[in-house]
Amino acid sequence: MKVHYNYKNLSINRPAATIGTFDGVHTGHRHVLEVLRTRAREMEGESVVITFEPHPGKIISGEGFTGSLLTTTEEKISLIEALGIGHMVILKFSRVLSRMNSESFLEQILAGGIGIRHLLIGFNHSFGHMGSFSYDKISRYASRLGITSEILEAREQEGSVISSTRIREALAAGDLAAAGNMLGYSYFIDGTVIRGKGLGRKLGYPTANIKPASPDKLIPADGVYAVETVVQGKTLPAVMSIGFNPTINTRKAKRSLEVHIPDFTGDIYGDKIRVIFKYRLRGEMIFKSHSELTRKIEDDIDNAMKLLRNG
Repeated sequence: MKVHYNYKNLSINRPAATIGTFDGVHTGHRHVLEVLRTRAREMEGESVVITFEPHPGKIISGEGFTGSLLTTTEEKISLIEALGIGHMVILKFSRVLSRMNSESFLEQILAGGIGIRHLLIGFNHSFGHMGSFSYDKISRYASRLGITSEILEAREQEGSVISSTRIREALAAGDLAAAGNMLGYSYFIDGTVIRGKGLGRKLGYPTANIKPASPDKLIPADGVYAVETVVQGKTLPAVMSIGFNPTINTRKAKRSLEVHIPDFTGDIYGDKIRVIFKYRLRGEMIFKSHSELTRKIEDDIDNAMKLLRNG
């Protein structure tokens, strides 16, 4: 897949395109992209995904959007490329772009810049400042520019529309099963292993502290999880703790992400790591003593390994 950060002077053969944020690249998005590939093939053209960086919510909501992304731009590129899309055009989202009227967006960027021939629109997508352009208006104006268009019906799960918002809510509640069903894959976080306070090591269970690759990445609910880690080219079963370690940290602490990889003794400080969330074992708890905490950690490790081994 070719990735373009400039929409002008592109050499794409008969582009069939869709536009959106595609945060999470969930099963609803995947349906749109599957249809897009089919349309491009029918037109003897190329498939194009048009998206934005940063996520529009970051500009519109500011700091209120921090910690809300299901996928970073790099993750989004990787997931969409794996689906066989030919091109991705990443538009720099800004206050200026957010205020561009719909006619100008269609004429200057989609038609005049990228030169699209067919536009595929998700059920809930609208163009222009404050979403002023409905599908009917988009269709009529696109037709004047020589662009055919179509709208796809919503994809549902258990009677509710699949959306990035619902996935965020599921993860914030620790409901990995619901999130995974909507995503079509297990949620993951990429990051770097950093040095922590060594509290886990003092208890006999050394942990790797993880700094997420982006501060905008959504972190699931506090608690303990059975996870798979990908580090140094190996996929290893592990246990992850998210939270404030209230039993050990009596003072106000920062939220931390720590992973314990049983039977692993290598040095991974500074290494890149991916944590793939499989099961939530429990919420964060406060224990009466360190010995009680240690016993619970032992139980968590046993339960996690059984779940990861047996499913």
